[in-house]
Amino acid sequence: MTRNLYKCYPEFDKDDYLEWHIYETATDQVIAKFIFEDDALEYMGNLEKGMGFNGFTPSFMMTKIPMDINSAFTAEFS
Repeated sequence: MTRNLYKCYPEFDKDDYLEWHIYETATDQVIAKFIFEDDALEYMGNLEKGMGFNGFTPSFMMTKIPMDINSAFTAEFS
């Protein structure tokens, strides 16, 4: 049974590469991106079955962490 909490759609990134986005309808946010459609659909299927946050992923979980967290920490607190 599909609950339709998520949608999968293609979109081009800033470098014109095709990505498959998993969009969470209740929170109005993209929660994952994939290069291959099959991977995106498999992930979305698992989400629909209850994996993750059941359609309500907190926005702070989607915040990108700087690659060099030590430099970011030092810059923030020095």
